[in-house]
Amino acid sequence: MLENTIIIMMGDNGWQAPRGLANLYDAGTKTCMAIQWPAKYKKGGKVIDSFIDFSDIAPSLLEAASVAVPKEMTG
Repeated sequence: MLENTIIIMMGDNGWQAPRGLANLYDAGTKTCMAIQWPAKYKKGGKVIDSFIDFSDIAPSLLEAASVAVPKEMTG
């Protein structure tokens, strides 16, 4: 089952403070995210330095599971 399990590790930038979480300064936007899905992607070590939006995760997981994404989802 592990081979066909999507594992996602994400973090946020901590507490609300000036230049902290929830702003567009570097300290408020740089956070970690790692995804593993051995059955689909064998090669590891790819680093993407693009802006991501966590609201896209739920619809992406539904799509990966071949489940229709509800129109109400914003991601």
